[in-house]
Amino acid sequence: MSQDQYAFAMMDLAIIAKAIKILAAKHGTIIDSSAMSHFCPDRAKFTNYVDITPQDVHTADGSQLSAVGCGDIQLELPLGKKCTRVTLKDTLYAPTMAFTLISTNRITKEGMAVLFEGRMCTILSRGPNCTAIAEIPKVEGLYSLTGGGKHQHHAHMVKGKLTICKLH
Repeated sequence: MSQDQYAFAMMDLAIIAKAIKILAAKHGTIIDSSAMSHFCPDRAKFTNYVDITPQDVHTADGSQLSAVGCGDIQLELPLGKKCTRVTLKDTLYAPTMAFTLISTNRITKEGMAVLFEGRMCTILSRGPNCTAIAEIPKVEGLYSLTGGGKHQHHAHMVKGKLTICKLH
């Protein structure tokens, strides 16, 4: 894992979440088509974990943060009224990351497919008979779900203005 890591999530979002006292477990999960790895800011979500030599993670806004551990996490992804439990292998622990990021690059590397259509991101299983295993809605421009796989949308208000560039 010595190659550079890239992710879209900004440290500013983590700082805002901390300022308004949102626990890491509640930051939510984002489908990220530019992330090279899966990332998680919540140490408690790891089913196995090892410390690693800190790795720099480059974000879209040019800032950097560090990944300091690695392991597997389990998530419940929405599929209509049901959920699909998935394990994200070799997820990097980045405590200052704003969200858990699911890397579409990693999903497709594992032989599955990701389809962005309309306001929905659909993750399809491997094989000749690809079936949907998750459907993630587009919320405020991001394909996102809240922590725990529950079908609820949460809004957290922040005083002040952010430009769209700063937010993304």
